[in-house]
Amino acid sequence: MSRLLKMSIQNYLKNLLYQPRQLLAEFQQLDQQQFQTAMKYLFSSRKEHLEMGNIFLDWDNTRERIFQSPGVNRTLFLITLDKCFLVLNALDCVDILSQVLHVSAVNYLQPDVVGSLPNILLEDAFRNLSAVFKDLYDKTSANTQRALYGWMKQILKNSHNISEFNESTSWVSAESLWILGRYMVHLPLEEILKISLNEIRLFISYDNATKQLDTVYDITAELAQAFLGRINLSGFDMRNTSTIYRQDCFGFLL
Repeated sequence: MSRLLKMSIQNYLKNLLYQPRQLLAEFQQLDQQQFQTAMKYLFSSRKEHLEMGNIFLDWDNTRERIFQSPGVNRTLFLITLDKCFLVLNALDCVDILSQVLHVSAVNYLQPDVVGSLPNILLEDAFRNLSAVFKDLYDKTSANTQRALYGWMKQILKNSHNISEFNESTSWVSAESLWILGRYMVHLPLEEILKISLNEIRLFISYDNATKQLDTVYDITAELAQAFLGRINLSGFDMRNTSTIYRQDCFGFLL
């Protein structure tokens, strides 16, 4: 009897792996405690086997198959967006999203999915999720990069008092540039030219700021010139700091 039950459970798990819609439906039925437990076992459990009475399941193999399935990875990401922020705190949700993204090929992270991200997040949760997206920059498409920039921009702008800004001032602060990282290449030229010189000076003074600039190799010559113009006007001599002076994207303009 236990053998039949084991086969039944294995077949059930197999069906979930090959039928993401069924997996999605199953997760949607979980309450808060069940959802947390499921995610804990999926990402935090170090057990090689799961015990159910006298039944032992190869959990390592099951987990590996889960993470190798694009459909299942996409389903886990979508259910996290749909359910997680409703039943768990934002930091826990960001942690789950981070783990889902890091074990997948992120091919499913398309602009329409980015549009499902919450527009309001606690500061720590937003910073953590933004850091994840910066790590995955090279793995995402150009369209997704623009969509993620748009999402980050919206939250960053909402964190400021919009009434403080007018046509001659920018919402971009030193902190915004640090959070954007390589996504700063999507800032429009007119926005770069409006960034406060005080904010530019403050950003360059950050410990890791010039290291971030070193990685912005896909910036256009026009935008690079605009950034360097603001940096030079701020009174910061780029030739005396970091390796950015030798980078192709900026160095040829100095």
